Amino acid sequence: LSNLGCYMSYPQQETEKSIRDNILLQQIQNQKDLSRSLAQHMQSDFNLIMAKLEGLSHSTFIQSGDFQSNDTRNFLQNYYRVINSSSPVDRLFILDVKGVNKVDMIPKGQHSFVGMNFSYRNWVQETKNTLMPQFSDSFVGRDGKYRIAITYPIIIKNSFGSNIYAGLAGAVIPTI
Repeated sequence: LSNLGCYMSYPQQETEKSIRDNILLQQIQNQKDLSRSLAQHMQSDFNLIMAKLEGLSHSTFIQSGDFQSNDTRNFLQNYYRVINSSSPVDRLFILDVKGVNKVDMIPKGQHSFVGMNFSYRNWVQETKNTLMPQFSDSFVGRDGKYRIAITYPIIIKNSFGSNIYAGLAGAVIPTI
């Protein structure tokens, strides 16, 4: 009879192992589904921000070289509200051809970087050199939080029809 108990427990062990394996496979699939969903959400946020930066860089204010007037600031503020309503954006800004911040939109209570030179940042140099949108590596802000910068070049056609780099439109987003 004691041997019978041994034979009875083997199927039970196999059943328990099968159940554990199935639960593990379900958890793995749930993690894959969650990761895929998160990636799609992030891609959607990045696409929205990139589209808004492209629109901003092609706006009549920016194309005329007006980076600081009240009209440009109001226009930028509206863009900031639209972007921030669906994606977390710490700041929206315009840098001139030298990499100097001419205007930025930030949440109340945050430090403005208007007048600061960011030409030393890789993402500024890459935007200028490639004339293409850029995503920065993550960096730590003054407050110790990690962020990513997304940029779009401002390209103006001169009177001869040539494209001239005039600066960039950018957004800084938290990595949380």
